[in-house]
Amino acid sequence: MSTVETLAPIPVLICWMPAGLVFVVTVLPMSNTNIWWIRVMDFPHLQIAIIGGAIMLGALIVPGLARLVVPLMMAAACGYQLWRIYP
Repeated sequence: MSTVETLAPIPVLICWMPAGLVFVVTVLPMSNTNIWWIRVMDFPHLQIAIIGGAIMLGALIVPGLARLVVPLMMAAACGYQLWRIYP
């Protein structure tokens, strides 16, 4: 097994982990709860949208299923975040 084959999952993991985090941070505030660590995610909409956009662009160079699924997830998350910003 070559080094390239061994390191192939690393870019995919580097793409999926932050994408999953952005998606969770976007979805959790939709719940009907007053827990502070969930409610605090209602405020950094612009920052979450910018990070999601960067992840979306970065996912376009990752091989495999991440090239399709991660940009779709980030487009949905960024779209929701930007919808919450727009008055």
